[in-house]
Amino acid sequence: MHNFYVGSKFYIKEIKGRYYVYIIENSTGGKQRHHYVGSLEMVIQTYLEVAKVWGKPTETSVAGPGFEPGSQGPEP
Repeated sequence: MHNFYVGSKFYIKEIKGRYYVYIIENSTGGKQRHHYVGSLEMVIQTYLEVAKVWGKPTETSVAGPGFEPGSQGPEP
């Protein structure tokens, strides 16, 4: 499992209609390395599970766009 730092850079890549999360890390020699983190669905599910343990709110009170392009967000 990767350790992520405040300055970490992530990006989401769409492949065949599914979304995947990657992290960009700088390696020795100044080259960038891209590492697969997991599917966006898995990342969100993990966040929700961890938020329950930490006692953080997980329900959105404001309807807004989702992560996917063209998403309308949750119904109010």
